[in-house]
Amino acid sequence: MDLNVEGVSEGKIRLNDLIISGVSFKRERDIQNIQLELRVGHRFFKTESGEDVAELILDIKDKNDNEGRLDLKVTACGFFSVNAEDKTDYRPNMLAIIFPYIRSQITLITAQPNMEPIVLPTVNINEFLKNKKAGGD
Repeated sequence: MDLNVEGVSEGKIRLNDLIISGVSFKRERDIQNIQLELRVGHRFFKTESGEDVAELILDIKDKNDNEGRLDLKVTACGFFSVNAEDKTDYRPNMLAIIFPYIRSQITLITAQPNMEPIVLPTVNINEFLKNKKAGGD
């Protein structure tokens, strides 16, 4: 269904499809007193048909525990149409569009008996990417 809003032009990027392409969740019975660490990864590529894809990976672990009392990794791919000459300018926006979906998925997965759900804060993706680039990651 298309919605035409009078006086508003369509944006330069359009999310055509979004999939949660991977989920891995492991937890031990006792997860009291853990400190969670979030690691974020991303990549960009094109499909054979030329569609722009942004992949976002969130990995949550107990940072003080090498035995894996809690380990959650969720990967999401957004398939976009970008109507611009320089498509790299829109890459942060692609990740920002995907983030709320993956954030919600993490909360749903962790809303289990005897576990406080993990609710990630909202994130300024542009700031995150600047810090990541400055840090050399």
